Amino acid sequence: MHKFEESSIKQFDWWAKYQQLFYFPFLLLNQNIAKIVDPKKGSSLLDVGCGWGLLLKELNGLHSDLKLYGIDISPKMVEVAQTKFTNTDRVEIRQGSVDKLPYKDNMFDYVTCILSFHHHPDSVKSLKEMYRVLKPHGTLFLLDPFNNGFIRKLLLKCNGLFFHERNTYVYTKEQILTMFEKVGFVHNHQQVRRYYHLLTIGEKN
Repeated sequence: MHKFEESSIKQFDWWAKYQQLFYFPFLLLNQNIAKIVDPKKGSSLLDVGCGWGLLLKELNGLHSDLKLYGIDISPKMVEVAQTKFTNTDRVEIRQGSVDKLPYKDNMFDYVTCILSFHHHPDSVKSLKEMYRVLKPHGTLFLLDPFNNGFIRKLLLKCNGLFFHERNTYVYTKEQILTMFEKVGFVHNHQQVRRYYHLLTIGEKN
């Protein structure tokens, strides 16, 4: 396992204990993302870095025939997320690394990656894995901080101190778009969300 991932496991195992402290702002964020994704009935979705399972919970309430999957590198986060879906078999959550996703090629209609991308040890490799598991014309929704401009860079430093985020990779809008294009995503577009976050959406060719 990459040392970067070992650091992330420690950090997110710690975070798993404090769901209630940060629940409301993360709930609002994931409610908003669920509306943007708006998956079709009968489709399948993988949430990479699913954390507490908040996005999966929102998506699970949209349609009764969605098939939802979540993966997180933190065993503690996986334990917390699994408690939200004890009464359904439509949501499968497991521990694992985005470096080698334990899923077949062309398996999902949608992949989401919400606020975990900056923790991935090899950003391009992560995107290649998310591309691989998407079906042709499937869509990736990636939300992450970005560092265009002095104020955002300052916010990133403050955020790192507050959330104990020491080892992260945060990019500019242009760098993220270049990575999407390099991996093969098409029809890429970006939206700035609440100034600090960037949502990049791309389609598998």
